[in-house]
Amino acid sequence: LLNELEIGAEYLSMARQISPYAPLTWDLSAMNALYRDRTFEGFELASRANRLSRFSPYKPIFDSSLAISAALCGRHQDAIITGRSILSRRQEFLPVMRHLFASLSLTGAKDDAAAMLQKIQQIDPDFTAANVGAPDYPLQSKSSVELIRAGFQSFEKAGA
Repeated sequence: LLNELEIGAEYLSMARQISPYAPLTWDLSAMNALYRDRTFEGFELASRANRLSRFSPYKPIFDSSLAISAALCGRHQDAIITGRSILSRRQEFLPVMRHLFASLSLTGAKDDAAAMLQKIQQIDPDFTAANVGAPDYPLQSKSSVELIRAGFQSFEKAGA
């Protein structure tokens, strides 16, 4: 919908009514909510997608919305557990890695955050405190930018 996120939210709401047991509709709704900076709504929608996708081969993809939304809601331990589970199956899933770095940093897991930062920068050398939030950097929500900036600040304060 070319970034018409409010219209997208309406269509996704209709899709959830038509197909309430399809995890994809809930997952896409979660990501739409996150892009609109409605983090708690995104977390609720992602949780529903997670429950519905229990036996799906696409579960790691659906779980990514749960990990990201948990991080954005400040549920960092949940984000870390879910994020690590995803990365055990999809080792280079950058959106999860970026948010996991922030959660690790904000919980004081300095060594794990440093290792995650190194992995991210091997794939995405532009992942730096200075670049996060730049107009051409691939983070599409203000909430993500704020969280990851806070993660970098915490990481730098820890002396890493």
